Amino acid sequence: ALTQSRPSLRTSGSPIHGAHDRHRCMRLSGGGGSNILDEEVRHQASISIHCLIRIKVPHTLPGDTVKIVGGAESIGNWKKDRALNLTTSEHDFPWWSVGADLPDMSEVEYKFLIH
Repeated sequence: ALTQSRPSLRTSGSPIHGAHDRHRCMRLSGGGGSNILDEEVRHQASISIHCLIRIKVPHTLPGDTVKIVGGAESIGNWKKDRALNLTTSEHDFPWWSVGADLPDMSEVEYKFLIH
């Protein structure tokens, strides 16, 4: 069952807030190369934002799972069998969360699922 659909998540390195969810992001970078131009191109291509994705889902039952799937490799590329599982605890419920590395300065479409 689909719990929430959000058109897109824009990764910008700053917190993103929605009515029912919270996302916290920070820049991560990698790269390296043999010359300055190669290094700059690789650096730009490898920058990602580590996002803590949280959603409030008070109507889940014991044994339910909440997942996120969407248009980025780290969240399954729209393949439900590769969706990320969100977690909760007795203390955090009804908030569910998961961390994901998303491409910097991009919009990523995604959906939340309950199984």
